[in-house]
Formats: sequence, C-alpha cells, structure tokens
Amino acid sequence: MQTKTLKIWSIRLSLLMLPFLVGAAGGGLENTLTKVTDLLKVAIQICFVLVTLYFFFGVMQYILASGDETKVAQGRMHMMWGIVGMAVMLAAWGLVNMVISYFGIEKSPIPTNVGQ
Repeated sequence: MQTKTLKIWSIRLSLLMLPFLVGAAGGGLENTLTKVTDLLKVAIQICFVLVTLYFFFGVMQYILASGDETKVAQGRMHMMWGIVGMAVMLAAWGLVNMVISYFGIEKSPIPTNVGQ
C-alpha cells in the first residue's frame, strides 16, 4: 500500500514540476538553478517559521501545564523537536547557500551597473 501511495505522489510532484522545467528550458542551466534555489529559499523560510511556531507552542504548553506531568512532558517534547527542526532548517539553508556559491548563481540584490 505504501508503494502505491509513493508512486501516486511521485507522479503528482512530477506533473507539478513539469511546467516549471519546461519554462526554464529556454534559459539554460543557470536559469533553472536560479529558479530552483529561489524556490528552495522560500520553502526553507516558510518551514523555519512553522518550526519556530511549533517551538513556541511547546513553550506555551509547558508554561500553562500548571504542574500536570503529562502536559509538561508534551511541552518539553514539542520544544525539543522544535529545536531539532530549527537545526535541520539551518543545515538546509547552509546547503542551499553552498550550492549557490558553488555554481556561482548568486543574484545581487543591489544593482552594480547603475550610472554606467
């Protein structure tokens, strides 16, 4: 049953990526890599925000537990997994930046040819 679900999701993901790849085909490899890294940056930022909210949910659960040991343990667990998630997102951010610097596809946010 899991294999069938994995195949279905693979097909769905492939179909979602098809217009993206076809649109980038005319711009070459650098254009494709730029689009992929931009997409990854946005996804990592969104995930980092979600993980931070999850961490603060654990903090609130821990604070509002008022001595209930099960709620205290759940709050600790949420905080711990929130920190683990933050570490994973930080590592993913670092990997994306390494790929950007390796392929030299960094886009400067400040125009360098102004006034020339």
